[in-house]
Amino acid sequence: MTDEPTQTPWALDDENRSYVVVPSQNGSGYTVTRYDLNGTFTAIVGRQHPGCKDDGTFETATTGTWSGVWTQQVTGAFDYNPDAAMPADPSWDSFLNAAFGVSLADTTFVSYEFDYYSDCNSDHWRDAQYDPNSPTASSVRIARSPAFAQGSSLHLI
Repeated sequence: MTDEPTQTPWALDDENRSYVVVPSQNGSGYTVTRYDLNGTFTAIVGRQHPGCKDDGTFETATTGTWSGVWTQQVTGAFDYNPDAAMPADPSWDSFLNAAFGVSLADTTFVSYEFDYYSDCNSDHWRDAQYDPNSPTASSVRIARSPAFAQGSSLHLI
């Protein structure tokens, strides 16, 4: 896992990743949504805590869970292959190249939201950007709700 804008890794992670491709409502291409579910992470000691607005760093190898959703729009010149296999490296670029013959740089950002829960003080933070016209993302700390006990998952609709 990396932070913005430096792309410095702050944790080692694992997740179940899938992509959903649907035709755009305006007929101009496809909307591609990446789902990262049932994720786990182990923070790298000394690295910046991405949920902190200050200079907070991880003092221990904090562990936690995470889930997220990220959507991009594919338009323009491409050849969609609905039978493309999931690449061994399930990154955006690898998937988009296999399914459309394009890279992430060839798509248009729509939105993303990632929620993280750690075992450190029942910590919960969200990294999200919902407005494609805004150049900034938000990363906020959220008080842990009893409804989101450690180990529970988010349900994305």
